[in-house]
Amino acid sequence: ALLDALNFCFWPDPTKPHAIERRQGIERGPADAPPISDDAPRWRVQWRGKWFNGYNALAVALTRALEAGHPLWDAGYLARMDAPTMRDILRPDPDAAGHAVEIPLIEARVAHTREVGSVLSEHYDGQFANVMAAAGRDAVTLALLMAQDFPSFNDIATWAGSDVRLLKRAQILVSDIASAFGNTGLGQVTRLDELTAFADYKVPQLLRRLGILSYAPDLATRIDHLELIPPGDPAEVAIRAATVWGVEWLRRALADQGVFVTAPAIDYRLWLAGQHVLAQDRPYHRTRTIYY
Repeated sequence: ALLDALNFCFWPDPTKPHAIERRQGIERGPADAPPISDDAPRWRVQWRGKWFNGYNALAVALTRALEAGHPLWDAGYLARMDAPTMRDILRPDPDAAGHAVEIPLIEARVAHTREVGSVLSEHYDGQFANVMAAAGRDAVTLALLMAQDFPSFNDIATWAGSDVRLLKRAQILVSDIASAFGNTGLGQVTRLDELTAFADYKVPQLLRRLGILSYAPDLATRIDHLELIPPGDPAEVAIRAATVWGVEWLRRALADQGVFVTAPAIDYRLWLAGQHVLAQDRPYHRTRTIYY
């Protein structure tokens, strides 16, 4: 639960968020604007001779903390988390020049950690296995239960007055657990095929690369200029909803060809492809949020 409680918003704070990205195919910004791009310095962790960023860096940082003696399995310990300890757990490693970029939104990560510890302690006897049992080991029920009992997972947007249940971290938590255990034993859940894609930054960027998503000119300009789009903005909600449906249409098209694969599996392959940025790629949208 802790891994996905902290699984959000790894990109660094841009010094000039409205500067135009300097990369091939995109107009340059003002002459004095710093080069801000997807290749800008970011939070990174080194482990066993390799560098990691984003979600993988988070997993490595938590593993490093466990090896250093932080009892991250203890709900009581999580409930007492403080900012200095969290900064130590998620500390970046400096590059050869001695530069290091801190992970953003550290206070939110402290709050999420405390929430996980408190809810587990107060309602589930300190054990996440009891959350699994309460959900009947059903993927959809577990995702909804996470959103209900752990407010930081309650990723619901609003569109035209109606709720849009995106539940990115709640759903990816279920998928991560099933994947970690090979969907057997303690990690076995049913109805995995009913989960949706996990609407984040990288998947819509890949769908745009593939021509599956296209943006209206004004929105494309906002994204390509690295303009910060507020959480809950209609544009942000539309991007995320279109991501879910874009992956679903891919799933249906594959099924029509006799290839049966789940939306989360397609999402994962797109996410992996997105870790290799191509020169022609446009930026991903920037929304500073706790949900992804």
